[in-house]
Amino acid sequence: MNHETLLIGFLVAMVFHELTGIYPGGIVVPAYLALYAGEPARLAGTAAAAAVGLGAYRLLSTRLLLFGRRRFFVLVTVSGLAALASGLFFPSFLPEAAGWRAVGIVVPGLLADSCRKQGALVTGAAACTAMTATYLLSRLVLSW
Repeated sequence: MNHETLLIGFLVAMVFHELTGIYPGGIVVPAYLALYAGEPARLAGTAAAAAVGLGAYRLLSTRLLLFGRRRFFVLVTVSGLAALASGLFFPSFLPEAAGWRAVGIVVPGLLADSCRKQGALVTGAAACTAMTATYLLSRLVLSW
């Protein structure tokens, strides 16, 4: 793991939010996505795990009172479980789709939480933009 990429990702996320008022999935999300920018299947797996978490939250919120910490807990936990399942399911049953594992356990939950607040399209566009900026800046810094 490149510590420089993580630091650049933190800075990009903060600057992006300050300039636009939009969260790119959270402060750590662009950095972790940039670390796996060369593996689009993992990025898609992360988005899928976030979508599962958001869908489960929307389903559960019709039956339960989910707000504040409980809401965040449900989003991160369900998305994390979906991420773990992707790491266990795909390599075991579909070896050719092993690359669809999610990036981390917390990243999909942070994305799901931002999607709940801002909408999936806005959060997805912001995360992709911040990830690309982080990736390009980290490659520039690491090439020096």
